[in-house]
Amino acid sequence: MKNYLLKSACRQCRASVSSTAHVCPLCGISRPVYDNLTAIEKEYLTRPPAVPAKYYYMPSNVNPRKNLAYNLTNEFKKYLADFSSSQNFYIASIVMFVSGFMVFSGIGFPISFFAFWPALLYIAYDFISLFRAVTVSLLVSRLQMKGGTSPYSVHFKIEEQLGQMFSGLQMILTSFFDKNWLAMGHTEKMSVDNFYQAIKTLTTRITKFARISLETTGIIWRNNVYAIVAQDKVSFQDKIISINNKIREGEALILRYCWMLHLNTIADSLRSFVNDPNGQTQESFRREMIEGNQLGGHGPLYEPYQEGFQNVPIELSFKMRYFWHEQLMPAPLPSEEIIKKFPETREFFESIKQVRQLKDSLEQQMILDCATNALGNIGGAGGDTTALEAADIKRYELYSQCLDIPKFQPDSDSLQNQIDRLNSQLKI
Repeated sequence: MKNYLLKSACRQCRASVSSTAHVCPLCGISRPVYDNLTAIEKEYLTRPPAVPAKYYYMPSNVNPRKNLAYNLTNEFKKYLADFSSSQNFYIASIVMFVSGFMVFSGIGFPISFFAFWPALLYIAYDFISLFRAVTVSLLVSRLQMKGGTSPYSVHFKIEEQLGQMFSGLQMILTSFFDKNWLAMGHTEKMSVDNFYQAIKTLTTRITKFARISLETTGIIWRNNVYAIVAQDKVSFQDKIISINNKIREGEALILRYCWMLHLNTIADSLRSFVNDPNGQTQESFRREMIEGNQLGGHGPLYEPYQEGFQNVPIELSFKMRYFWHEQLMPAPLPSEEIIKKFPETREFFESIKQVRQLKDSLEQQMILDCATNALGNIGGAGGDTTALEAADIKRYELYSQCLDIPKFQPDSDSLQNQIDRLNSQLKI
């Protein structure tokens, strides 16, 4: 059985689950409730027991707000009511009562005696298995109530929902352009309201999820950057390459966000065209809507690579990742223009700016290290002097001079509050 608190965790988290560390520097999974768990719950996190296969359905049935006795009684009643699962229990009960009566009555003693004990043992085993399944399921449900949702679990949930909404948008647009609206009368054109409402509902939900996604991916993205620069025994060159990739990734996320919010204009455009084509043919309007909004065969919705959302790599998994990376120019995005149109991207752009400064600092330090090593390897009579010169050159830049550390590596409580808030927004 998978543990809810470790859902979407990286290998490091799984390996060190019994640790008192609250945050994994790679995936940002927060465990602020660990110290508040009972001894049994902590033991469960270390060695989670499995529910017997016969009761696979039980974790979703138990009520974590009720006590063990209530859940045990309730599940036992359900178990008895399901004859396909409990038929062996009924047979064993009948055999036990009949053979028990025969034993005490002295009827068929050897046979009745040997029938009574196996039946009794089976009933005891079956009940103990049920008791164990209820106990484990109740523990899992109560752990779920205690929070501890990771940024990645929220992110994966958003990406799966976005995928479904994009598929729905494609299907509705295809159905819309299957009709020849210019050849229809006024009465038939009234049906455009159905398409309008459907697309408006979908694009409104895409906008909502896009905003939550921007904040969630921003949290994970900053945490990934912090994990890169905090790694020991990694060369400056490797860090610079990884950080540069993260900068491009952040810009791709912003581009995707702008595109998702632009989809809001589609519904009004459809209604305007049906009411007043303004000399435009349906085919030209179709091209404008499909290609102009990047919904065609070469757009992001048709990206051939479909990535899963089960792992936690240093590269952030998101829909259309490769498409938006390809749209990036070598120069930085025009941040001021985008912020003016989408003010909510300001915080992400500010983080990217800090990471660029960090990259420049690392490049300077890499050059200084090369000079230090060159001076340090010079021998001869001036060896002591060159050693002092090397020490003067070797000055390490602190990451805190470039990064807003509380944002890139928030404390457990702050991180968990952010994620719980974003997770709750998805449920509204």
